[in-house]
Amino acid sequence: DNEVDSLTDAVTLYLRELSTRDLVDPQPERLQVYLGVTSYLENIADIIETGVAADSRKRLEKDLDFTEETEDYIKDIYKELYLAAQATVEALIEDDKEKAKAVMDNKSRFNGLVEKARTNVYNRLKSEKSGGLAVYKIETSTIENFRRIHNLLRRICKLILGAEENVQQEIKPVDGDVSADQ
Repeated sequence: DNEVDSLTDAVTLYLRELSTRDLVDPQPERLQVYLGVTSYLENIADIIETGVAADSRKRLEKDLDFTEETEDYIKDIYKELYLAAQATVEALIEDDKEKAKAVMDNKSRFNGLVEKARTNVYNRLKSEKSGGLAVYKIETSTIENFRRIHNLLRRICKLILGAEENVQQEIKPVDGDVSADQ
């Protein structure tokens, strides 16, 4: 966590230094996007370290097994999360609005996978072969952490898309400006 915090601080200080220079449009907006992205990436790293990795360690230490069905649900969620992370990073690096929009548009599909997994875990908890409360807690925590990471990836994509919208709004003619139509 200290490494990530140190990197975040270094990037933030560098971006602050850049902001003091003579920038031209759309550079100031891009800096704001990068500052937001830096914060969201730090949040994702914290979730991975204190949530996903910690739960994985508990699972190994206590020798807890997920059912094959739950494991499959979590794998499906992870695959979608991985693809979203990859598309988000590419959208940021390439300034690709379509990739950012695709991540945003994937919200329903991702949340549907999360709900199926939650329902499976809940139904199994009600049954006699639930695997116990400890397994239930780690399963639900893993699912929730993946959902939180996906939300942060969508926030990054929203920043990417928002920067473009702000630039486009500056270029649009003011309502009633007929000279632009003529």
